Amino acid sequence: MIQITIVEDSPEDLFALTSLLERYRKESHSDIELQSFSSGEAFLEAFHRKPGDIVFLDVQLKGMDGMQVAKRIREDNKEIVIIFTTQLAALAVEGYKYSASDYFVKPVVYDDLSNRLNSLFQAAKLKEEKIVIPYKRGVKIIPLSDLVYIESFGHDMVYHLVDGEFTVRDKNIKRLEGILSKKGFARCNISYIVNFHHCRGIVDGEVLVGDTKIPISRSRTKSFTTSLLDFLSTNGGLL
Repeated sequence: MIQITIVEDSPEDLFALTSLLERYRKESHSDIELQSFSSGEAFLEAFHRKPGDIVFLDVQLKGMDGMQVAKRIREDNKEIVIIFTTQLAALAVEGYKYSASDYFVKPVVYDDLSNRLNSLFQAAKLKEEKIVIPYKRGVKIIPLSDLVYIESFGHDMVYHLVDGEFTVRDKNIKRLEGILSKKGFARCNISYIVNFHHCRGIVDGEVLVGDTKIPISRSRTKSFTTSLLDFLSTNGGLL
């Protein structure tokens, strides 16, 4: 179950967002628990007992405003997803220094909300999934969300992670492609498989993955680009 909290002091805005989230829960068949608070102070008191998973946080709360609440959240919890709601987009930009995941300008549009929640839930699901890789005399268990890309080099396979890399003796990149292709990964050339969740764009025939530029082979340009766009469309990445 995913717990979503709304912190909103406008009854009209609270009703509107709650209605959209209820619709999303019904249409997506998601296991979601909703709760709401009319002030940042009330939320923070409950937050210490049960943090939850996602919080929709109004920027312009009376009393302690949304930015102050976000700061307090991050002092105690780095994992909860913070999504700001505001009438002015410029007010939400500051929230990124508190590692906010997103923001919505009121009134929230259902299709926009649905797409972005799909992306969040997909990322959460990916984070839970793991791949087991034989390594030396044992195995490494890697969350798929930590796997940025895989590089085939001679008889070795280099696994590039968000916090480092390691190498194993394995030359069967096609086998890995088959395993990962349904998990948001794709092969961009003969030697590389990349995680779409870490892709930042395609420029001059290269895919930007994290801080790395990886060439896309001519034979795979169409299929790779189509797969990436399909992934983004499904996971809320296209406007």
